Amino acid sequence: GPSGGGGGDAIPHGIHVWIERFTKLKPVAFQSAATPVEAEDWITHMEKLFKVLGCPDNFKTRLAAFKLEGDALSWWKAHLRTQVGDSYVEMG
Repeated sequence: GPSGGGGGDAIPHGIHVWIERFTKLKPVAFQSAATPVEAEDWITHMEKLFKVLGCPDNFKTRLAAFKLEGDALSWWKAHLRTQVGDSYVEMG
């Protein structure tokens, strides 16, 4: 085809494939941070995993949200309710 390039693995996988790959890397869950540095460390950890996976930008938020727990998850759900028409609401 006109796109050329290497193998047949062209990245457009569904979110379930990325969740499986992401989970195999044992990402750290995030509940709350006593300091901004703790939150930044978790974000750095997530970014490192995304880089290793070659994860497309459009899945990064959903994968990171998958690892939110407790207060952080409550905050995220409240945040999503303020986003009209946001597609990330299906968190469980």
